[in-house]
Amino acid sequence: MGVSAQAVKNEVVKKLKIKGKRQKKDFEKDVTRIRANMQPASRGLRYSDELSAVAEEGVVRCILLDPILLKTAVDMGFTKDEFTSEFLAKVYGIVQRRIFEERDVSEKLVLTELESDEAAQLTVILQKPEALSHGDKIVSEYIEKIRAEKLKKQAPDEGILLEIKRLKQTTEDRDGYKHS
Repeated sequence: MGVSAQAVKNEVVKKLKIKGKRQKKDFEKDVTRIRANMQPASRGLRYSDELSAVAEEGVVRCILLDPILLKTAVDMGFTKDEFTSEFLAKVYGIVQRRIFEERDVSEKLVLTELESDEAAQLTVILQKPEALSHGDKIVSEYIEKIRAEKLKKQAPDEGILLEIKRLKQTTEDRDGYKHS
């Protein structure tokens, strides 16, 4: 056909690069769309950390569906200060206070303590499915996820990094070879 093998190869590589860029762009759009769908409808309640907020919603949902599960959170030392969402921290605080005061923790009573946009969002959260057959384990996993997300966001302490480097160097010097 009068076309060199190299020219065909170059054209295939070019088309693959274009296809790869298009797939990457589509993937990024999908991720953005998923994250946007995780956000509350009210702009005032937007989450700063969607991944943590999903777990935070889970903690709130579990405890409202089964108030006994607050004990699991308390036993783990979990506090409302660990929430990244002020709204979810507020709901957790309301539920915790009502339980400690030995007051009813029904959804209706908690909703009366919230602003209308907050009440609407809590209703959405409570409509999401949750399997509570092993509720204590589920709450523990949500709390671990919240804490893991927090650790990812924290900048590593430079002193700790220097100490790790020093220990590695000491070990390498002593053993005479590098550790991976």
